[in-house]
Amino acid sequence: MEESVSQHSNHRRIFLIRHAESQSNEVSRNVQNIWRCVSQETRLPTLSEWNSISPLLSFSLNSDLSDDGANMTKQLRKKLIDSNFVTEYGVELFVHSHLTRAKRTCYEVFDNTEFEFENERKTEVHRGTNTSISFLLSFFLIDIFFYLIIGSIPIIQHDHIFEKNISEHCGIADMNERTHNFTQWLLSRPETNIVVVGHGTFFKHLTGAEREMDNCEVRLVLLSEDGQFHSPQEIIKGGQALLQVV
Repeated sequence: MEESVSQHSNHRRIFLIRHAESQSNEVSRNVQNIWRCVSQETRLPTLSEWNSISPLLSFSLNSDLSDDGANMTKQLRKKLIDSNFVTEYGVELFVHSHLTRAKRTCYEVFDNTEFEFENERKTEVHRGTNTSISFLLSFFLIDIFFYLIIGSIPIIQHDHIFEKNISEHCGIADMNERTHNFTQWLLSRPETNIVVVGHGTFFKHLTGAEREMDNCEVRLVLLSEDGQFHSPQEIIKGGQALLQVV
Protein backbone atom coordinates (compact mmCIF):
# COMPACT_ATOMS: atom_id res chain seq x y z
CA MET A 1 0.00 0.00 0.00
CA GLU A 2 2.74 2.43 0.93
CA GLU A 3 4.52 1.72 -2.35
CA SER A 4 1.49 2.70 -4.44
CA VAL A 5 0.94 5.85 -2.40
CA SER A 6 4.58 6.89 -2.65
CA GLN A 7 4.22 7.08 -6.43
CA HIS A 8 1.87 10.04 -5.84
CA SER A 9 3.94 11.95 -3.29
CA ASN A 10 2.67 15.31 -4.60
CA HIS A 11 -0.92 14.36 -3.72
CA ARG A 12 -2.78 14.85 -0.47
CA ARG A 13 -3.88 11.71 1.32
CA ILE A 14 -7.47 11.98 2.53
CA PHE A 15 -8.75 9.29 4.88
CA LEU A 16 -12.53 9.13 4.71
CA ILE A 17 -14.43 7.57 7.62
CA ARG A 18 -18.18 7.26 7.46
CA HIS A 19 -19.83 7.77 10.84
CA ALA A 20 -20.80 4.75 12.94
CA GLU A 21 -24.30 3.35 12.57
CA SER A 22 -26.90 5.93 13.58
CA GLN A 23 -30.39 5.34 14.90
CA SER A 24 -31.77 6.28 11.47
CA ASN A 25 -29.38 3.77 9.82
CA GLU A 26 -30.66 1.13 12.23
CA VAL A 27 -34.27 1.87 11.32
CA SER A 28 -33.42 1.68 7.61
CA ARG A 29 -31.73 -1.68 8.16
CA ASN A 30 -34.81 -2.99 9.98
CA VAL A 31 -37.08 -1.76 7.19
CA GLN A 32 -34.94 -3.64 4.65
CA ASN A 33 -35.13 -6.80 6.76
CA ILE A 34 -38.93 -6.56 6.95
CA TRP A 35 -39.17 -5.92 3.21
CA ARG A 36 -37.08 -9.01 2.49
CA CYS A 37 -39.39 -11.10 4.67
CA VAL A 38 -42.49 -9.82 2.88
CA SER A 39 -41.17 -9.73 -0.70
CA GLN A 40 -39.50 -13.15 -0.53
CA GLU A 41 -42.37 -14.64 1.47
CA THR A 42 -39.92 -16.42 3.76
CA ARG A 43 -41.81 -15.56 6.97
CA LEU A 44 -43.99 -12.93 8.54
CA PRO A 45 -42.18 -10.11 10.35
CA THR A 46 -42.37 -10.40 14.13
CA LEU A 47 -44.03 -7.83 16.37
CA SER A 48 -40.63 -6.70 17.66
CA GLU A 49 -39.47 -6.10 14.07
CA TRP A 50 -42.53 -3.94 13.37
CA ASN A 51 -41.90 -2.04 16.60
CA SER A 52 -38.26 -1.48 15.59
CA ILE A 53 -39.33 0.79 12.73
CA SER A 54 -41.69 2.93 14.82
CA PRO A 55 -39.05 5.73 15.05
CA LEU A 56 -39.95 6.48 11.41
CA LEU A 57 -42.91 8.39 12.86
CA SER A 58 -40.54 10.83 14.58
CA PHE A 59 -37.51 10.81 12.32
CA SER A 60 -34.64 13.12 13.24
CA LEU A 61 -32.30 14.58 10.64
CA ASN A 62 -29.63 14.75 13.34
CA SER A 63 -29.95 11.25 14.76
CA ASP A 64 -27.61 9.88 17.40
CA LEU A 65 -25.60 6.65 17.26
CA SER A 66 -27.37 3.33 17.73
CA ASP A 67 -26.12 0.77 20.25
CA ASP A 68 -24.31 -1.04 17.43
CA GLY A 69 -22.87 2.29 16.33
CA ALA A 70 -21.42 2.90 19.80
CA ASN A 71 -19.79 -0.53 19.67
CA MET A 72 -18.45 0.19 16.19
CA THR A 73 -16.49 3.20 17.44
CA LYS A 74 -14.86 1.04 20.12
CA GLN A 75 -13.86 -1.64 17.63
CA LEU A 76 -12.58 0.88 15.09
CA ARG A 77 -10.50 2.59 17.78
CA LYS A 78 -8.90 -0.76 18.66
CA LYS A 79 -8.16 -1.57 15.01
CA LEU A 80 -6.53 1.80 14.42
CA ILE A 81 -4.36 1.30 17.47
CA ASP A 82 -3.36 -2.20 16.36
CA SER A 83 -2.40 -0.95 12.89
CA ASN A 84 -0.54 2.09 14.26
CA PHE A 85 -2.71 4.13 11.91
CA VAL A 86 -1.95 7.66 13.09
CA THR A 87 1.84 7.36 13.00
CA GLU A 88 1.96 5.00 10.03
CA TYR A 89 0.18 7.53 7.80
CA GLY A 90 1.43 10.69 9.49
CA VAL A 91 -2.04 12.04 10.23
CA GLU A 92 -1.94 15.82 10.76
CA LEU A 93 -5.58 16.85 11.06
CA PHE A 94 -8.99 15.41 11.98
CA VAL A 95 -12.15 16.96 10.49
CA HIS A 96 -15.76 16.06 11.28
CA SER A 97 -19.20 17.30 10.27
CA HIS A 98 -21.44 19.20 12.67
CA LEU A 99 -24.00 16.39 12.93
CA THR A 100 -24.05 14.35 16.14
CA ARG A 101 -23.40 10.93 14.58
CA ALA A 102 -20.21 12.10 12.82
CA LYS A 103 -19.06 14.29 15.70
CA ARG A 104 -19.41 11.46 18.21
CA THR A 105 -17.70 8.99 15.91
CA CYS A 106 -14.72 11.28 15.54
CA TYR A 107 -14.30 12.00 19.23
CA GLU A 108 -14.98 8.46 20.44
CA VAL A 109 -12.43 7.07 18.01
CA PHE A 110 -9.71 9.73 18.08
CA ASP A 111 -10.01 11.71 21.29
CA ASN A 112 -9.68 10.69 24.93
CA THR A 113 -11.10 13.85 26.50
CA GLU A 114 -14.59 14.38 27.86
CA PHE A 115 -16.90 15.51 25.06
CA GLU A 116 -20.34 17.03 25.47
CA PHE A 117 -22.75 14.90 23.45
CA GLU A 118 -26.20 16.26 22.79
CA ASN A 119 -27.95 13.40 24.60
CA GLU A 120 -25.42 13.33 27.47
CA ARG A 121 -24.94 9.54 27.22
CA LYS A 122 -21.19 9.68 27.62
CA THR A 123 -20.32 6.99 30.16
CA GLU A 124 -22.21 3.98 28.83
CA VAL A 125 -21.25 4.74 25.24
CA HIS A 126 -17.55 4.90 26.02
CA ARG A 127 -17.38 1.82 28.21
CA GLY A 128 -20.48 -0.27 27.54
CA THR A 129 -21.61 -2.81 30.15
CA ASN A 130 -18.45 -4.94 30.32
CA THR A 131 -16.68 -4.03 33.57
CA SER A 132 -14.10 -6.83 33.77
CA ILE A 133 -10.63 -5.74 34.85
CA SER A 134 -9.00 -6.87 31.60
CA PHE A 135 -11.58 -5.02 29.50
CA LEU A 136 -11.22 -1.75 31.42
CA LEU A 137 -7.43 -2.08 31.49
CA SER A 138 -7.30 -2.49 27.71
CA PHE A 139 -9.21 0.78 27.20
CA PHE A 140 -7.06 2.52 29.82
CA LEU A 141 -3.91 1.58 27.91
CA ILE A 142 -5.49 2.63 24.61
CA ASP A 143 -6.39 6.04 26.08
CA ILE A 144 -2.80 6.54 27.25
CA PHE A 145 -1.45 5.56 23.83
CA PHE A 146 -3.81 7.91 21.99
CA TYR A 147 -3.01 10.75 24.35
CA LEU A 148 0.72 10.38 23.67
CA ILE A 149 0.35 9.92 19.91
CA ILE A 150 -2.44 12.28 18.83
CA GLY A 151 -2.73 14.64 21.78
CA SER A 152 -1.36 17.51 19.71
CA ILE A 153 -3.24 16.80 16.46
CA PRO A 154 -6.13 19.27 16.01
CA ILE A 155 -9.74 18.13 15.65
CA ILE A 156 -11.94 20.66 13.88
CA GLN A 157 -15.54 20.86 12.73
CA HIS A 158 -16.56 21.64 9.16
CA ASP A 159 -20.19 22.65 8.74
CA HIS A 160 -20.65 21.86 5.03
CA ILE A 161 -19.95 18.12 4.78
CA PHE A 162 -23.42 16.90 5.76
CA GLU A 163 -25.76 14.59 3.85
CA LYS A 164 -27.94 15.75 0.97
CA ASN A 165 -30.51 18.18 2.38
CA ILE A 166 -34.12 18.78 1.37
CA SER A 167 -33.37 21.60 -1.07
CA GLU A 168 -30.75 19.44 -2.81
CA HIS A 169 -33.16 16.51 -3.00
CA CYS A 170 -35.70 18.83 -4.63
CA GLY A 171 -33.17 20.24 -7.09
CA ILE A 172 -33.33 23.74 -5.63
CA ALA A 173 -29.68 23.55 -4.56
CA ASP A 174 -26.76 21.56 -5.94
CA MET A 175 -24.75 19.27 -3.69
CA ASN A 176 -21.85 19.50 -6.14
CA GLU A 177 -21.32 23.08 -5.03
CA ARG A 178 -20.68 21.89 -1.47
CA THR A 179 -18.37 19.07 -2.56
CA HIS A 180 -16.43 21.51 -4.77
CA ASN A 181 -16.06 24.02 -1.94
CA PHE A 182 -14.91 21.32 0.46
CA THR A 183 -12.36 20.05 -2.06
CA GLN A 184 -10.97 23.56 -2.43
CA TRP A 185 -10.85 23.87 1.35
CA LEU A 186 -8.81 20.65 1.57
CA LEU A 187 -6.42 21.96 -1.08
CA SER A 188 -6.01 25.20 0.85
CA ARG A 189 -4.92 23.40 4.00
CA PRO A 190 -1.20 23.09 4.80
CA GLU A 191 -1.68 19.47 5.97
CA THR A 192 -1.25 16.66 3.46
CA ASN A 193 -2.60 13.72 5.53
CA ILE A 194 -6.13 14.49 6.69
CA VAL A 195 -8.82 12.32 8.30
CA VAL A 196 -12.42 13.34 7.50
CA VAL A 197 -15.29 11.81 9.50
CA GLY A 198 -18.54 12.40 7.68
CA HIS A 199 -21.41 10.90 5.71
CA GLY A 200 -21.80 8.24 3.04
CA THR A 201 -23.76 10.20 0.44
CA PHE A 202 -21.49 13.23 0.74
CA PHE A 203 -18.36 11.09 0.34
CA LYS A 204 -19.86 9.29 -2.68
CA HIS A 205 -20.56 12.61 -4.42
CA LEU A 206 -17.23 14.06 -3.31
CA THR A 207 -15.09 11.29 -4.79
CA GLY A 208 -17.33 9.91 -7.53
CA ALA A 209 -17.31 6.47 -5.92
CA GLU A 210 -19.51 3.71 -7.29
CA ARG A 211 -20.79 2.58 -3.91
CA GLU A 212 -21.57 4.26 -0.62
CA MET A 213 -19.20 3.52 2.23
CA ASP A 214 -20.28 1.30 5.12
CA ASN A 215 -20.55 2.71 8.61
CA CYS A 216 -17.07 3.15 10.15
CA GLU A 217 -15.38 2.07 6.94
CA VAL A 218 -11.97 3.71 6.50
CA ARG A 219 -11.07 4.56 2.91
CA LEU A 220 -7.95 6.30 1.61
CA VAL A 221 -8.23 8.48 -1.49
CA LEU A 222 -5.59 10.64 -3.12
CA LEU A 223 -6.41 14.28 -3.90
CA SER A 224 -4.43 15.90 -6.70
CA GLU A 225 -3.86 19.63 -7.11
CA ASP A 226 -6.47 19.82 -9.88
CA GLY A 227 -9.14 18.78 -7.34
CA GLN A 228 -9.56 15.19 -8.56
CA PHE A 229 -9.91 12.23 -6.20
CA HIS A 230 -8.50 8.89 -7.29
CA SER A 231 -6.81 5.60 -6.26
CA PRO A 232 -9.34 4.65 -3.53
CA GLN A 233 -8.14 1.99 -1.09
CA GLU A 234 -10.14 0.35 1.68
CA ILE A 235 -8.07 0.53 4.85
CA ILE A 236 -10.57 -0.99 7.28
CA LYS A 237 -13.82 -2.75 6.43
CA GLY A 238 -16.85 -1.27 8.16
CA GLY A 239 -20.46 -2.21 8.77
CA GLN A 240 -21.54 -5.28 10.70
CA ALA A 241 -18.22 -6.95 9.86
CA LEU A 242 -16.57 -4.56 12.29
CA LEU A 243 -18.65 -5.99 15.13
CA GLN A 244 -17.61 -9.59 14.43
CA VAL A 245 -14.81 -9.64 16.99
CA VAL A 246 -12.69 -12.78 16.84
